[in-house]
Amino acid sequence: LVKENTLPQKIPQADSAQKIFPAPDKNLFALAKIQNEEFRVDILDTEALKNNQVFSFPQAYLPQNEENIEWSPDNRQLIIPLEQNLMRSYFIVNLKDNNATELQKFTPNEHSLSNPRWDSTTRNFIFYLSGNTLYRANTEISEAAPLFVKENVIAYDISGNNIYYLSNGSGIIYRIPAN
Repeated sequence: LVKENTLPQKIPQADSAQKIFPAPDKNLFALAKIQNEEFRVDILDTEALKNNQVFSFPQAYLPQNEENIEWSPDNRQLIIPLEQNLMRSYFIVNLKDNNATELQKFTPNEHSLSNPRWDSTTRNFIFYLSGNTLYRANTEISEAAPLFVKENVIAYDISGNNIYYLSNGSGIIYRIPAN
């Protein structure tokens, strides 16, 4: 870690990290590691120089595409995408107690889940694609049905309080409020 006006500082706990994911809080990083054929995620606090393992899964790895570890806006949770035996799965990890829950528990749609993102406006909610349909789900209440947002969506992202999405075949980027 290099801070302005200071010499570079080597943090030993980051030695085996393959990827890093900074949190909205500037002092926290999620470190993706592979050790002894086990995928791990550690949280590194660069102010306190503390490293804490929060997740592990045997014989798995991060997907090779654009999906990465996602921090919740309040730094309390992570969405971790995994690939194992050519199958994709997602986990939500609560950093307070390191409890990991498979995301599919909250998204009972007929198509596969992809591209989950934290809702920037409402705590504990995510957006995700199921096929070409965008949904919003509550990650605290697994019994709550996901809410339909838009159909014919091929890609989306969230910026501030807005969702930007690309619709099938139109070539137009649309903006809608996230809440």
